[in-house]
Amino acid sequence: MVAMTRLVPGRCLAEKNCVWTPCCPSLREGDNAIFFDSGTSRMSHLEVRVADSAGCCILPDILPKVFLNDVHNLSLSLLHYTNNFGELLAAYLAMQCAIKLGMTKVCGDSAITIFFWLCDIIEKRKVAPHTYTLARSASKLYRHFVSVGGPVLYVPRHLNTADISLCLL
Repeated sequence: MVAMTRLVPGRCLAEKNCVWTPCCPSLREGDNAIFFDSGTSRMSHLEVRVADSAGCCILPDILPKVFLNDVHNLSLSLLHYTNNFGELLAAYLAMQCAIKLGMTKVCGDSAITIFFWLCDIIEKRKVAPHTYTLARSASKLYRHFVSVGGPVLYVPRHLNTADISLCLL
């Protein structure tokens, strides 16, 4: 069993009415989950990856293949987007995949995305407008996802089957 830990920004829970709990459920070996990650690709683009527990990319399940690269990741220009934006987009897409596939666990290694932005804890003046807009949409989807039984869990990078560096081997 792999125990997942969640760092909780306590001051924000009551203020923002976060729907996640301070102690998240554990992810056990063999559990079905959707994993997400973002990072710089082989061609210096920002890549977004969503994978199942075995590490197989599942973005083709929700996005037209024309938007995906040769390893089935979504590729974005680094000129316009940050890695944090990519992580947020990956979380959003992972929740969409989980809902479509009837799965109830989403996992990622981005603390800012999981502990803050999905809980609608974001300062508009400190991020790009497109990041703020996506964070608001992702927060709304997150509340829906949790209401149908799905937690979004923090996992260490070495346990994240969607880790972008796995695509570069």
